[in-house]
Amino acid sequence: MKTVHTPYGNVRVKYSHGMGAERIKPEYEDVAALAKEYGVPLDTIRNAVAEYCTDSRD
Repeated sequence: MKTVHTPYGNVRVKYSHGMGAERIKPEYEDVAALAKEYGVPLDTIRNAVAEYCTDSRD
């Protein structure tokens, strides 16, 4: 598990890969806490995590 730094705060993320595919899964508790704190939908936090993970691989 790794920690991703987003504009909203830190989110723990699980990485998995196999059979030519990679997946990321943000920890729900982290996503929910940040969404509540900032008053934004869960998807806003998830998208920020996904954007960071995509940008960090370039």
